[in-house]
Amino acid sequence: MLVDYHVHGMAHGEFKHTLENLEPFVAVAAEKGLNELGFTEHDWFLAELDFSIYGKLQALYPRVKIRIGLELDYKEDEETEFARKALAYPFDYTIGSVHDIKDWPFDHPDHIAQFDIWDKDLLYEKYFSLVAKMADTRLCQVVGHLDLIKVFGFRPAKKITEFLPTALAAIKEAKMAVEINTNGWYKPIKEVYPAEEVLAECFQYDIPITLSSDAHQFCQVGRDFDKAVQLAKKVGYTKIATFHNKEMIIQPL
Repeated sequence: MLVDYHVHGMAHGEFKHTLENLEPFVAVAAEKGLNELGFTEHDWFLAELDFSIYGKLQALYPRVKIRIGLELDYKEDEETEFARKALAYPFDYTIGSVHDIKDWPFDHPDHIAQFDIWDKDLLYEKYFSLVAKMADTRLCQVVGHLDLIKVFGFRPAKKITEFLPTALAAIKEAKMAVEINTNGWYKPIKEVYPAEEVLAECFQYDIPITLSSDAHQFCQVGRDFDKAVQLAKKVGYTKIATFHNKEMIIQPL
């Protein structure tokens, strides 16, 4: 079973939410033999989504199950808005991601200088505490790019595994899955999200996984999934989580 559960047909607003723009993403999924494709536009574009398009895509590509999701940005002290967006439509699943610490979009290259302000251990501690709080909302089914804080290569003095217990316990308690996000290989860090040692900790916590490309262009759908599956099996995973109507369905990997 191969799925791509993190796909942005609108990218960062470069494209409109139209059948013409979304169809190539499904075409690539079909060419690569994916069983399911999940569209998860950024929650900033929620008001612009035309949900009728997904049924049209399903009719055009009956062999690829179309799943409807949303990537939600968790921001501290904005849980009400987070919940509003999560419950705005009967999504198959939502991805909970942390891209911001207070008003700092830490994964944006224009704001990289702010890393110098932080003690890196304290930064990692803060980031993973936000991941735990996101999980505690019980509003999402998938954790987006679990160790995103490493994106520009800033590492803590401690081992990263020392920052994980609270977050992984919250993820486990919330019955969420963690995505293997291949887009990390194309970021400055050039390392998959999550890294192998983090994924191994997820396996020890018995946290399910799913697969994602974080595609912002149709040519990126299913990118490097051979490497992702190899990594998952190396750690010990033999199954994958899929979702329909927010119900987790475990399938053979």
